[in-house]
Amino acid sequence: MLIADKSVLNDGHKRKAAEAEHKLKKLASDYGNFEYKYYNHLPTHSIVIIDDECIVGPIFPDVNSRDTQRFI
Repeated sequence: MLIADKSVLNDGHKRKAAEAEHKLKKLASDYGNFEYKYYNHLPTHSIVIIDDECIVGPIFPDVNSRDTQRFI
């Protein structure tokens, strides 16, 4: 799993990332095949893959709607 580093997120998402970090560490500990890494630039796309299905969507900085999250 690739996750945006907290340094590039706004305050609200930094809090969520800090909360998720504990869960990610537990998953990695419980399941030997679960890995996560951080990347250090603004997120531009959201990609979710489950089994054989993939959903790709853009992230629009400074745009907030019911379908998109505001990252900046």
